[in-house]
Amino acid sequence: MRKILTRIWIIIIAVFLVYYNIKANSVYYAKNMPRGAGQHPELVMAIINLKYLYISDTNDLSFDFDGNVSITNRQNLIISTSGDTEFIFADNGISYLLNKNLNIIDATEMSILRSYKVDFNEEKTVMFNIRKLLQPIIDNQKKPLINLQWLFNLIYQDQFK
Repeated sequence: MRKILTRIWIIIIAVFLVYYNIKANSVYYAKNMPRGAGQHPELVMAIINLKYLYISDTNDLSFDFDGNVSITNRQNLIISTSGDTEFIFADNGISYLLNKNLNIIDATEMSILRSYKVDFNEEKTVMFNIRKLLQPIIDNQKKPLINLQWLFNLIYQDQFK
């Protein structure tokens, strides 16, 4: 009986360590995974797994972990989670609703609460601003001691094709 309990504890600890490794190193793994054109898995992982990531002292960014995760910089660029599969990005009085792959679903001009269709150039600008906001976090991620890239790819490859 004691052997069985020991084995169960070892399995539980191993599963926890693998889970934590995948979460804490998700940005590194996402940068190095195969992806489809226009996909930004490192940005998605930086937002979703922010609580697990190494974040150095940065004066430009502030973080809010109460409820939904939010990241803000001095230029008032804000990105926040909205439920499990959507993100909100706010810039210059415009709020963008993005899906789980950071494709724009909707844009709303906040001063007059008017929704409108985003053109290609504006979408590129939004992605540039999101990358600019998250780049300090992405740059701080180190190579993991135990590399589970193969497992990360297995879990997330379908999402970022």
